[in-house]
Amino acid sequence: LQKDKDDTILPDVELTKEWVKFELKLKNKTGLVDRKDITDIIKPIKMQFLLLNHCDEIKEAVDKNFDKCNLTYSTEVMVVEVLSNKHIIFSEVTDILRNKAEELVIQIAPRTSRAKESLVRKLSAQVEDNLVHFFYDHEGRIHIVGFLEIATDIKRAVDNVKCLSSKPVLLWLTFDALLIELLQMDDMVIVLNNYLRQRNVETEWGIENGQLCIASSTTIDPKVFQSAVYEQFSIAGFSTKAIGGHEPFTTTTHFISTVQKNINKRLVQKQFEQCIVVASTKDIVARLLHEELKHNMCKKVDCDISLSDGLKTSTKKWSCYIKNENTLYQNILQHLRHLEEQFKCTLLLEIQHPSIQYVAQCVNWDKGIHVVLVCGTAATLLTDDVVWVSDRIDRYRRVDHESPKKLLWNIPYLGVPDQEKVIHHLQEILAKIEEEKLNSLAIPLKMCDSLPEVTLLQHFNAAFYKSELKHLKVIYLCYEDIKMTERLTMMLKSGPSSLNFYDFSKVPTYRDEPLNDEENSSDITFKWTVGNIIDEKTDIIVNSTNRELQLQKGAVSLLILEKVGKCLSEDCHDKYPNGIDYGSLAITSGGKFWKSIYHFALPLWTANAEFSTKILEQAVYNCLIQAEKDKCKSIVFPVFGTGKLKYPWGDVARTMRNAFGKFMYRYRHINLKEMRVVLHPDDKKSIEAFETGIVSDLELFSEEFLHQTKSILEARCNDTKIIILHLPSTRFHQSDALITISNQEQASSVLKDSKDGMIKDKRDCSFWSIKVFCSNNTNYKKNMANVVQFILEERLSTITISLLENDDSVPLRTQSKIIRDLVLENENNRYLQLVKLIVLDIQNFASLLSETEQRKHNRQSTWMPPVKDVLRLSKPRFKAVTYTETSQLPKLIISAQLEDINVVTDLQEKLKKSLNN
Repeated sequence: LQKDKDDTILPDVELTKEWVKFELKLKNKTGLVDRKDITDIIKPIKMQFLLLNHCDEIKEAVDKNFDKCNLTYSTEVMVVEVLSNKHIIFSEVTDILRNKAEELVIQIAPRTSRAKESLVRKLSAQVEDNLVHFFYDHEGRIHIVGFLEIATDIKRAVDNVKCLSSKPVLLWLTFDALLIELLQMDDMVIVLNNYLRQRNVETEWGIENGQLCIASSTTIDPKVFQSAVYEQFSIAGFSTKAIGGHEPFTTTTHFISTVQKNINKRLVQKQFEQCIVVASTKDIVARLLHEELKHNMCKKVDCDISLSDGLKTSTKKWSCYIKNENTLYQNILQHLRHLEEQFKCTLLLEIQHPSIQYVAQCVNWDKGIHVVLVCGTAATLLTDDVVWVSDRIDRYRRVDHESPKKLLWNIPYLGVPDQEKVIHHLQEILAKIEEEKLNSLAIPLKMCDSLPEVTLLQHFNAAFYKSELKHLKVIYLCYEDIKMTERLTMMLKSGPSSLNFYDFSKVPTYRDEPLNDEENSSDITFKWTVGNIIDEKTDIIVNSTNRELQLQKGAVSLLILEKVGKCLSEDCHDKYPNGIDYGSLAITSGGKFWKSIYHFALPLWTANAEFSTKILEQAVYNCLIQAEKDKCKSIVFPVFGTGKLKYPWGDVARTMRNAFGKFMYRYRHINLKEMRVVLHPDDKKSIEAFETGIVSDLELFSEEFLHQTKSILEARCNDTKIIILHLPSTRFHQSDALITISNQEQASSVLKDSKDGMIKDKRDCSFWSIKVFCSNNTNYKKNMANVVQFILEERLSTITISLLENDDSVPLRTQSKIIRDLVLENENNRYLQLVKLIVLDIQNFASLLSETEQRKHNRQSTWMPPVKDVLRLSKPRFKAVTYTETSQLPKLIISAQLEDINVVTDLQEKLKKSLNN
């Protein structure tokens, strides 16, 4: 059988007879040689497929039927030599070949610009296993040849191509020329198609005449494709100018090596007089921008500015908190120089990472108390109370007019502090916090030289063991030196036996520098898909179970158990007879389906001390490290904890993404190539969370506004803190939901006619916008009860309510008490941590503050019995305190040196747009 020189091209019809020559050499006593043509017996394209990929199967089939035969292959001819009757042999050999060919099917598809890529994508697994092959003829068609067992898959893929090719081009999209050049690279085509496939976008696309040409069988929103391109790829400019005598970043080894490594594969560049513009995947551009920022900050390049004599400048600063640090590098930095040129200014970026690091936690599961060892200062924690050192003569002194409250402890009052005195005083502190029904307390371990931190921790362990605590749920023990904190971790581990110890120190934090490309040279990708996790082809599958490893009790556990068999449960109990603790890994065989299965246990959701998210992050991070150590290429995760454990969907998506990011950028890896999360099709909440998890709605604040001390009203309702404060606009809310209340005059007809008195909308995919109609006191209670119920169902942690102002039927004080009572009534609330009640009019807020202070004065001057609710529990009162906005998120500070102060407002809007692009 003669083959064409290019084994992927179907030969011309004129060459068919020559191409399919079957040469059969027969040796007998007379030495006759016979040639036979089998064109009508077997289709040539089927024989070419067999010769390309399955020659061994043909040889095996012939050898099986003949004792004495010699089968040889060459690029030109297949020769069968046998010692037998030539007529019988020809018939039998052709029967063997015909039988092999009958195991194959052929489908023909039109050859369009992206047809083969679409076919390869649909049949990727079959192509990889050599079960299918593609041939092109000279009539503009693709012949798909494969085994009969995958005939359905082949037909489905061909039908898809035919459907797409029958439609006209629906969209022509214009992008930057560098992006267009980048999208013509094979690796980038695969990246974009994978992203589209994850979102179930069925299109055929290509680059024609410098534009992105899209064909689809259904109408497609151009924003879908535009967001897909901008989500995966990015463009940034890097200055080639030397400033202040320092070399530009473009001449550094890091920039040059990164470009050389990825050029014409995943990166394109263009040289200009002032800069080099680079287009690549977002992760590569982000790393380059990050390294440029560090290079410039180290060299103080961004701070230098040269101005003419007599020219005055003004400086303006903005701040914002960022949940995803990559947002900074991927968005605003690439717009920086354009904004500088447009507004004739110099922009300086600075990132302030939180000084808090959770090192370890001890948990009493019976009482739900968390003792947290923190590296950082106690004053920066979001707690109800902080212990401070006092030098006044009185033993304790309470400062109630600040948030958090301050409990001043006069250690010098103890004289030379002995063990019994310190333990007794610590017990008194815990008792005082318990008496005030506060939820959290921060204690600095560095008090004074006469009381070393190690000794104080030992005394705290003793005092904690002797204390009866019911309301106090979180105790932070703080020390600022990370090395000493590691030593204190071991002491905390040997503390009271009633506490379970968990070490979080191995998970990277913002303190750790990301690895550079030389340290982390391998490519690794993260993606999420919708499907059934047990159908995934991967090296490692991850399972969430309980501490006893009872695989019959979890949805994913049960699916895996049914697929692998009872041997999986036996393997778990043989290797881990005592079970596992939260966050620890159990590793078992994956049977014939996967290399291994990683199991870990999660606790029931609690918002206290971020324990649940810390355990989840640690478990996911440990799975990735173990997969790397096991030299695996891929790992698949389900969504964890959103079922019976009641984890909030958004927190799970954000935590898993953080763990993946920390592994990608802060752990040296060479084996692991792919991380996947598989979402069940019915889990709409998780799908929405992963879809919107990359969205970051950032709000710029004036640096002065962000850090100014405010007067607020505050009340603690069990685990929820409610504060009333003045904000000039609702856009400063920074929460999971913004609730706006309207009365009869303000509400729209749609809102008035709504069934439950509210309209809900997921604004910009980043927070819930809820409009509520309240016409009187009764109506207010009913509709706000519906809002609170919805908030709890959505498992939100922070909400902002813009109170109804200047309405005598429901005064501000009455509204705040109604909301407080609704929060108190929901005993099953385990999510809501902070409720912000905002008053937009400063005069209204001042009146509310004044009224509260007057009531406090009246109570002090005239004794009044405490107000009791129907359950005979005293309701918390709102107290006036001073308050400064704090956060445990990284903060971006943008400084602008401006020649024209009149452009500040326009510049601020442009900066915000760049942040949220």
